[in-house]
Amino acid sequence: MEKSAGISMVVKAFMLRIRALRVPVIITFVMAVFGVGQVRAELLVIDFEGLSAMTFFSGNPIPPDARLSDAFLLTHGVSFSSGSPYVAVVDLGIGHATSGTNGIGGSTPAGVLTYDRQFPIVVSFFDPSDTSTPAVTDFVSVRGDLLGSGLLVTLNAFDIAGHLIASFTTTDDGGETLSVSAPGIHSVQFLGTNDNAGVALDDLTFNHVTPAAGAANLLVNGDFSLGNTGFTSDYVFTSDTQPEGTYCVDTNPHNCHPGGASYV
Repeated sequence: MEKSAGISMVVKAFMLRIRALRVPVIITFVMAVFGVGQVRAELLVIDFEGLSAMTFFSGNPIPPDARLSDAFLLTHGVSFSSGSPYVAVVDLGIGHATSGTNGIGGSTPAGVLTYDRQFPIVVSFFDPSDTSTPAVTDFVSVRGDLLGSGLLVTLNAFDIAGHLIASFTTTDDGGETLSVSAPGIHSVQFLGTNDNAGVALDDLTFNHVTPAAGAANLLVNGDFSLGNTGFTSDYVFTSDTQPEGTYCVDTNPHNCHPGGASYV
């Protein structure tokens, strides 16, 4: 049993014999144990290896091939964003990254690599089988790169309504693990340091995602099939929209205004 950052990995192998084939099959189950009586299965890890990467020095424009946004959306249900709708994959090198050579940094709205907490790295979860449906998990962790700055870094967790539900702050002492645990985590936000003492992230780890309960009904009466309900407006509801500042809910525009198209 090997322990790291309060997490112990327990690997059990079971031998099954398929009678028809007479062939022994080894099935391995990996479970992470988080304290007494708290067990999480199906942990997924993204180490950012095998992706095109750029220099890790901040202030450089992020090349298109080093931009990471939805590459893991269909496989893991994960999307990445920062000041721009993507993060930067950076080549940290051995001894700088916590595993392999790659990590990720933030982006400014102008598409420049940054580690400033003004442009946090955001990881959001979606259903891999239907990427338009928000998903949730109950555990997320990331690791800071091995070159510590001594400054504080924070990982925040939010539900699908954008409410803060968990937060973890620690010192960037090199290779630190930041983790949050709570039911219904839809996104996490990493607040780093600054460009002079930047912290790149590596080894994003999270429990298997599931579709968020009620995610399909986040917009009440979105197709107006319930009539004039489930929304508010500064306009006045009426059956005749010829006067300005009025609106109508009907299956046929012509019923609301004589100039409207008729679908009868």
